[in-house]
Amino acid sequence: MENKCLFIVNIDLVGYSTKTEPEQCIFAEEFHKIVREILSKINIQDPIIIPTGDGIFLGYENNDPVKDYLKAIDFIFELKIWANKNDLKFRSAIHYGPANVLESDINRNK
Repeated sequence: MENKCLFIVNIDLVGYSTKTEPEQCIFAEEFHKIVREILSKINIQDPIIIPTGDGIFLGYENNDPVKDYLKAIDFIFELKIWANKNDLKFRSAIHYGPANVLESDINRNK
């Protein structure tokens, strides 16, 4: 276990659970695709992405607090553009501080 200073962005999609199971699968696939595209566009290196079903937790290391905070804002802004085009809403939160980074989850999955 390694303790690092990370930015953590939480995204929770509104209305996900009201969709049918097939719609949820399509929606989740599209959501994860746009997340990867945005991360590439704003140049977040080696992100930690934890899917939550109806959202994600995104973590990335702090190299420059101001630039990395702006990257979190850019990520949310780009996601908002996508959400508006698709008539979707989401909740978001940004946290900055120490976090313990584990090499695997409780089931020993990496």
